[in-house]
Amino acid sequence: MKKNYSIILGIAACLLPALAVGQTSSPEMPNGNYLVVGAYLPGSENYLDLFMKGLQAKGLSPKSGFETKRNLLYVYLDVYQDFNESVNQMLKARQNPDLGNAWVRAIKDGTVAAIAVTKAISSETVVVKKQDPIIEKQPETKVPNVVVPAVVVETPVVATNQ
Repeated sequence: MKKNYSIILGIAACLLPALAVGQTSSPEMPNGNYLVVGAYLPGSENYLDLFMKGLQAKGLSPKSGFETKRNLLYVYLDVYQDFNESVNQMLKARQNPDLGNAWVRAIKDGTVAAIAVTKAISSETVVVKKQDPIIEKQPETKVPNVVVPAVVVETPVVATNQ
């Protein structure tokens, strides 16, 4: 019986590293605004490499990085410190038919804010300013006092012989 446990433990020891989440050769992505063109789950590195080689063949210089919080590998073209600049570069990238789904991934202090623009945007420069939502107070509308006269409905009483 001890031999069976030894075999099972040996097999488990070989398989566990392959099943570990987040095992990747891509570096962790530091803070910045990334011009992302693809996202892959760990274990899909072969597809990521093929995608990157395809972009390189088209004259682009893609890089890859890993985000632990989302457990995703990203293929990105560049990283910017200025958010507005990253959005403008995304709009330019989307003019290339191969990069029509590019998006900006903002990573700040280990937190992620995804900015995904899913519909086509014109090639004009867009300036996006981040700010907290403004909640405007609605002016109080005073309802005038309206007196509705009471309506009395009388039901006729019919006498019956008992």
